[in-house]
Amino acid sequence: MSAEKRRLMQLFLRIPTLRTPMCNTLWRLRDSGHIKDRQVVSEDMAFDTITRIHCLHAHPGKNKTFDFLREEYYGITKEEISVIFFL
Repeated sequence: MSAEKRRLMQLFLRIPTLRTPMCNTLWRLRDSGHIKDRQVVSEDMAFDTITRIHCLHAHPGKNKTFDFLREEYYGITKEEISVIFFL
C-alpha cells in the first residue's frame, strides 16, 4: 500500500462521523467521482452484498452489477465480482 493511500485511510478511519452509531457502519465520503457517501463493504460481507445487488436488479451482467455496486458501496472490485460470477 502506498504511503498516500495509507495516510488517506488513517484520516478516513479517524473521522467519527463516518460511522453510524447504531451499527458502526463505515462510510466513504463523497469524492469527485461520486455525489454521495458510500458504505464501505468489508471482505466478509462482499459476497452477500454482490449477490444481493445482482438479484435486486434482475440479474444483470457483471459490468452492470459493478456499476450498481459502485454507486452505493466502496471496497468491492471488478475482480471480486468476476470470481462470484464464475462460482
